[in-house]
Amino acid sequence: ARGGGQAEALRGVLPSSSPPTCSSAMSPMAAKCLTVLVGLSLGTRYRGSGFTDGDDGEDEQTLVNCTRTVKFTWTHGGKEAPPKEVSVFGSWNGWHEGTPLVRPGNESNEFSAVLEFPCGRRVEFQYKFIVDGQWRVAEDQPTKQEHGTTNNVLKGQVLQAYSFEEAPQELSKNKTAVLNAVKRRGLDLRFAHETLQGDPDVVLAAVEERGDALEFASETLRNDRKIVMAAVRRHGRALAYASAGLKKDAGVVLAAIDRWGSALEHADEELRRNKSVVLAAVKRNRHALQFADEALKDDEEVVTAAMEHHWSSLRYAHKKALDKLDGELPAVIKYKKALEMAALALPGLKIDEGMIGAGHQE
Repeated sequence: ARGGGQAEALRGVLPSSSPPTCSSAMSPMAAKCLTVLVGLSLGTRYRGSGFTDGDDGEDEQTLVNCTRTVKFTWTHGGKEAPPKEVSVFGSWNGWHEGTPLVRPGNESNEFSAVLEFPCGRRVEFQYKFIVDGQWRVAEDQPTKQEHGTTNNVLKGQVLQAYSFEEAPQELSKNKTAVLNAVKRRGLDLRFAHETLQGDPDVVLAAVEERGDALEFASETLRNDRKIVMAAVRRHGRALAYASAGLKKDAGVVLAAIDRWGSALEHADEELRRNKSVVLAAVKRNRHALQFADEALKDDEEVVTAAMEHHWSSLRYAHKKALDKLDGELPAVIKYKKALEMAALALPGLKIDEGMIGAGHQE
């Protein structure tokens, strides 16, 4: 509900003074975020003003697994004032079973009931009241006409879940809530409480979804080989966040390189001097040669392997190695060398594949 009119309509259904809260007694299966009322404070827990009405933000933020409560209210009287019995029926259960509304006291004209719904539902619920045996629509609440019938309507977007980033702080300490979040978006580990950033189950789930979530793990877990291996197997760049000790571990480094050759940048210096490790890297990524030890940039076998992966990797080789290989370079590579030399003299010259192809044909 984005417009002021819709906002006012929702405020007409229910008071809007209370902010969303979370139950302090969390369910073991899901964090129960309790939104006290529908339309309570539009947009206070969401980016921008108003609720999102589609996929806005969901690629960037994880929705917390939770439920929300919705309060249904009737204040319009019936055959008598106040009515004797009021119930609400809705499409959420196929109109099969109604929920009685309760009047809090003899002095009140308000009947109300609270129902619980899953967060994040993108559906539209229709509902209607039975007041003293008659179907009634609450005129001050949003309505919809369909097949000649008018019902009240509850838009699914008002049940949108909290993004984990914007959820109440107590959720960051709830293991189930954090697990649900990081399984969908590993980087949400950054919003977890530090105790859960040190929880192996939570961190493992996070790095299996997004390797570089390792950045937000505790120092202890960044030194945990099992967790670091899971992270670098998801993406090699996660090696950047491993402990210094594990950056010396050839198995860990090779696993990272297998996913991303340029992970060599984050390996220990000793492994960047290791010819087998460097060969594995240059065969995976054309930029990996730049992170090799200087001595290996002169190595014929290493430079040849890099060149065979992609000619552009030769920019990182030493001239000595290129001179050794000069007789074995394909004509296209030789022409590339000439163009690069020209580019040094003429900084405005741009080298592209088309120029190189043309040079080879000539």
